[in-house]
Amino acid sequence: NYHHFRNFVSKTWNPIGNFEIFTRNNGFFIIRFSMEQDCVKVTQNGPFFINGKLIILKRWDKNLILDRDLLSTHPIWIRLPELNLRLWDKEAFAAIASVVGKPLKLDEPTAKETRLSYARILVEIKATDDLPDIALISMHDGESIKQIIEYEFIPPRCQKCALSLIHISEPARLRC
Repeated sequence: NYHHFRNFVSKTWNPIGNFEIFTRNNGFFIIRFSMEQDCVKVTQNGPFFINGKLIILKRWDKNLILDRDLLSTHPIWIRLPELNLRLWDKEAFAAIASVVGKPLKLDEPTAKETRLSYARILVEIKATDDLPDIALISMHDGESIKQIIEYEFIPPRCQKCALSLIHISEPARLRC
């Protein structure tokens, strides 16, 4: 409920500025942070759970559809461990992340190149897609490099429809 979620936001995310929470009848919450850095901090971390239930976070977009049954895509963080330094640029990140889904953004240490042990990229995936463990990158000199892809968290899928990730814990709303 609203108060439980508000407490979660205050204690877990500990925003510096003010925030407002708007509720929707279909179980969605919209959070408006007064400071961009709070929004960035929340979207850079995760996954987050409340009472064992996954919270899927998406930045506001005017085309965003707030319907659980239409939640066919969701963001996940991937890691590219021991990435070859020749591939350490935004173009290469986008190419590798595209093997998984739609690249959304880099985390701050990756973007600022302050951590070179792995690159971390937020990728929007389709709930029905299989997730590859390796990306094969063809270099300009003809060399091919295999890059391991790690997933920080892979949400469980509904065993019946393999689409929605939300209704698996809510049998009353199950429509499969």
